[in-house]
Amino acid sequence: MTAAGADLIPGPWPAEVASRAIRPGAPARAPGQLGVTFAVDPAGRTYLGAQRSTHPFHLCRALYRPDDPPGLCTLYVQGCSGGLFERDRVALTFSVGAGAAAHVTTAAATIVHRMPRGDHAEQLVELEVAPGGWLEHAPEPLILFPGSRLVTRTRVRVATGGRAIVMDGFLGHRLPDDTRPFEWLDAETRVLDANAGSGADPLARERFFAAGADWQAGGCGRMGRYRCQGTVLVLGAGDQPLGALRAALASAAGGGAPTYGGASSLPNGAGVMARVLATDGTALRAALDGCWSAARAALGLPPGQRRPR
Repeated sequence: MTAAGADLIPGPWPAEVASRAIRPGAPARAPGQLGVTFAVDPAGRTYLGAQRSTHPFHLCRALYRPDDPPGLCTLYVQGCSGGLFERDRVALTFSVGAGAAAHVTTAAATIVHRMPRGDHAEQLVELEVAPGGWLEHAPEPLILFPGSRLVTRTRVRVATGGRAIVMDGFLGHRLPDDTRPFEWLDAETRVLDANAGSGADPLARERFFAAGADWQAGGCGRMGRYRCQGTVLVLGAGDQPLGALRAALASAAGGGAPTYGGASSLPNGAGVMARVLATDGTALRAALDGCWSAARAALGLPPGQRRPR
């Protein structure tokens, strides 16, 4: 288990973020922690080998869908606090053992609430996949309320022979009594070599900073008419041709309204990344589901369906 806080924000931050950093000595809410390890039994069925959760997290029972690959475990994570609030610190760790296969998602989108005191919330996600393991980390998108500020960091380690699909997304939301945009979102994902030391350079690093005022303004070089964004990483493709995987993701990402997207290969042969822009949350969810299904098919697994509708 990794606690958020110490190295969550390595810096340097953009000036507008640094000016709102937590003041030294100012109390913050205790880190919310969730840790799950997936293992496989002799019959090839994945189960929760170990689990630990504290407020605000709750784990649902493991599910096994008939249209999934045999033995794959689906796990829903629920938040009991109603979202992320100012000065929250949450940390989540999911580890998939050798030969295990898991799909991790959330019961609903995570709301990032208004933060009237000028501080922010932080979220750290650690994902680890052992040789022969398979992980799909596919939480519902973040919903950024007016005046919200969030730093989110994701660290992924996929061992040789392991595979992972890692998804995330966000959209802004206006309230009837508050038409402001969210303040900012500072997000980073690092793909790390599972065999390298903690100080080694990442295989790939993707980071962006979204300011709510720019998001609301739209226009060239920003998100234009699109109000939602999602990302799909497919890691550890092994012998699968990255060109075919990239083409499948690019096709699923969309070529115009209501979605627009593309895909590219990650450096160091780490995998493929797709980026999706959408006009609304429904279109974003559909495009992300399409990318997930296309990635599965390209890797030789049943496309399936993430959730009954």
